[in-house]
Formats: sequence, C-alpha cells, structure tokens
Amino acid sequence: MVKTAFLSREPVLKSTEFVGRRAEIEWLADKLGRQIPQNCNLVGEPRSGKTSLLYQVYERQIGLPLGENGLYVWLRLDELPQPDSPSFWRLLAKRLCQAQAKSGLLPEPVTIPAQNADDLFESLNDCLEMLLEEAGLQRLVILIDDFDMLVRGGGIGKRDLDWLRALATRYGRSLAFVISSTDSLVSLTDPLT
Repeated sequence: MVKTAFLSREPVLKSTEFVGRRAEIEWLADKLGRQIPQNCNLVGEPRSGKTSLLYQVYERQIGLPLGENGLYVWLRLDELPQPDSPSFWRLLAKRLCQAQAKSGLLPEPVTIPAQNADDLFESLNDCLEMLLEEAGLQRLVILIDDFDMLVRGGGIGKRDLDWLRALATRYGRSLAFVISSTDSLVSLTDPLT
C-alpha cells in the first residue's frame, strides 16, 4: 500500500504533493504582493491544512513581486523546546539568520547571540534594519505556524505582542507576517491587551 499525503496526518511539505487551495494561494499572493504587503492570519481547525499552505507560501515565495529581492522566514512553533518568550524570539532570530545566510544578501552572515528576550528583540531589530535598509532587501515575509500554541500556553505576553506590532509598524513597507492559528488573532490576543 502506498502512503499518500492525503492519508497521512502530517503536513504536506513537497510541492508535488500539494494540491488544491488555489483560492487561498491567490488571496495570499494578492495580499503579500501589494506595494505595501499586508499581514495575514490563516484561521482553521487543527489538521485543516494550515501548515501545508503556509509551507507552500514559504517554499514558493508566494506574493514576491517579480524582480524584487525577497526573503521568506519559516517558523513552526511546535518545534519550540518550550513555549515561552525567549524561545520564540530565539527561534525567530535563528531562522532569520539562516535565511539571510542562505540568500547571501550580506557579505558576512548575521549572527544573533542567544540572550534573554529583551536583548534578542533588540538584536533582531538591528538585523532587520540592516537587511531592509542597508542590504537592499525589498520584501521580508515571516510565516509563523501554530501561533495559538504560544499564546494559549501563556508563553508570550503583552510586551511580546507590542514588539511584534512595533516590527510590523516600523518595517511595514517591506515586512509582512503570515500567522496561522485555530482562532483569530483578535480572539487569541484580546485577553493579553
């Protein structure tokens, strides 16, 4: 018997096995491909294909305007060693550094030392500034899967949400977040604000 992606409970990570979702892909391409990219929240029940869709956006760089220099960063929060603020910021910094090193945008790979959440955020902010303002990166899309795991587990608080908003505001002409969750971000984050 041949195991297919449709019978497995695992996300579909191979583009050749990913089918359907044309409307969702077109919607995301429109939102991310605008002159100013839009932040998006993919909401759905567990095992409804959010991870598979998010990964295809990452892998295929959906929404990157033709001729633009872009970087897509993939975070799957179920990979966190523990769902807390320092682990989240450390994973985001690590994945950003990996994506930057792979892209070769800067002559030297950026490294962000493992520190507490405050220091990690400051280092991450400096790295984003360098990539977007000095290295000529035109589009940065950060895809965060299973965001509700972090919020519901009490892993992040108001300060962390404020930091994410600050990044989205400061770099909004080039930066977009695509976040998947089982509930809307408003429902998830309302108790924290």
